[in-house]
Amino acid sequence: MTKLAVKPKEAAEMLSISERVLSDLASSREIAAVKVGRAVIYDVRELERWLTVKTEQGRFASDEQ
Repeated sequence: MTKLAVKPKEAAEMLSISERVLSDLASSREIAAVKVGRAVIYDVRELERWLTVKTEQGRFASDEQ
């Protein structure tokens, strides 16, 4: 079964970033985080969407050079 949401450690690993950077992105609302009780979780589809957008932005930036 595919996971719908992951905890911060796994989310950071999926994006190859630190948990601190992930936390900063969530604090600035660049990546959506959901608080369930004391736990913070990240929607896997949101992580994929964020990475796709960042990848496309990088492509467009390199095309302009």
